[in-house]
Amino acid sequence: MLAEFTKEVEGLKKLVSKSTAINVNSQKIKNLAIETVKHFFSKYQNYLSENNLLDENSLQITNSLQDLLRLTHGNNPKSKYLALLKTIEKLSKELNIKDVVKPLTKETPVHHDDQMLISTLESVVPTAALSYKQALIDLNVCNHKISYRGTAAELREALRETLDHLAPDKSVSSEPGFKLEQGQTKPTMKQKVRYILKKRDLNDTKRIPAEKSVEMVDEIIGQIARATYNRASLSTHVETTKNEVYQVKRYIDLVFHEVLELGHK
Repeated sequence: MLAEFTKEVEGLKKLVSKSTAINVNSQKIKNLAIETVKHFFSKYQNYLSENNLLDENSLQITNSLQDLLRLTHGNNPKSKYLALLKTIEKLSKELNIKDVVKPLTKETPVHHDDQMLISTLESVVPTAALSYKQALIDLNVCNHKISYRGTAAELREALRETLDHLAPDKSVSSEPGFKLEQGQTKPTMKQKVRYILKKRDLNDTKRIPAEKSVEMVDEIIGQIARATYNRASLSTHVETTKNEVYQVKRYIDLVFHEVLELGHK
């Protein structure tokens, strides 16, 4: 399956290599690059999720493909195309190896509410969906993790990307009466949640739980990042951190359900 994607990337790289221009001006190449990106997100990303293949390589491919898509919006250097395609090709080959040698184990079923959230994120901010799915795998599938700090970061990143999409900095800061919070240089996630929910004319009673949840996310993640432990207390620390990350997920889920209007009629 993933070998097919690698072939697509190789074909595109070969076409770019044959170009004699310094910049990629060919609409044919640009269109093929766009189709390669579309194929990954519509076909191969779902395969990665369904087969427990979401990892650092898949996240890097996602980021690189987004960069590739940006290149197609102008006449950009051939060298940049080739560098990105070389990276994507290498990462896709690593994923293909992982796919071939993966154990034949059944993936832990995803809860209905989580799947509904994932599906919504995939249609709004695909990279946020990827981070959220990685966190679910860490919490529900991986049995031998020795640190959940990265899991907490994946959950927060999923929320941050979604809020940035729904409430761009410029839109939030241009609201009447807006003031930056102390020590901040741009709107906080809490301010973005407030902006989104105010746009729906929700009163304070309905907005405050979501805003407080964002505060709790940063507070708990801060505690996780600051935690220290020694070898004797490692197992206890890991289990405690996992429980804290579950708490982070509950708060983040609450915010997601409000800003994405999940379950709302």
